[in-house]
Amino acid sequence: MKIQETAPTGKAQPLEANETFFSTTDERGIITGGNAIFSRTSGYTIGELLGQPHNLIRHPDMPRHVFQRLWATIKRRQSFMGYVKNHARNGNHYWVFAIVVPLPSGYLSVRIKPTSPLLGKIEALYRRMADAEADAVKGGHSESAAASAALLDEAVRGLGYADYTAFSHDALNTEIKSRDAEVRARSLA
Repeated sequence: MKIQETAPTGKAQPLEANETFFSTTDERGIITGGNAIFSRTSGYTIGELLGQPHNLIRHPDMPRHVFQRLWATIKRRQSFMGYVKNHARNGNHYWVFAIVVPLPSGYLSVRIKPTSPLLGKIEALYRRMADAEADAVKGGHSESAAASAALLDEAVRGLGYADYTAFSHDALNTEIKSRDAEVRARSLA
């Protein structure tokens, strides 16, 4: 497993609202493909990405529970959608809204830049989730991600959704509408 070589800079990595990128992995999460936007945004060449675990780009601020939920969902051969903060090679971060779907021999992840006000709510929620996980570790609990699962479920119910799946479907619709409006506004400028 390759380890991230740079500490987070706190700076956003350039990614345009009109860009869509993807990657494919095998069933273990090892990268088997990707496009040029994925390469440019992550800061790795496609050759450097191939054969590496996808968590190479995982940002340390991300709550562990989000990835546990992602893996539990896709292993049931269902699609997962959600917000993810990634870590570029240079230490910058980039937020994406990811749609991960099972393939016959792995997974496809398609990602867009989130542009809706939902992202601010997610950033705050993920900070609380990561703090809860860190507190659980300090308290000696072996299952730290469980500490943040309840926070995520409570937050989506607080937004008026029955569960995370209902929230994520609506969030995708919200992000696509926001993205379309931003791209349209830029083309008129």
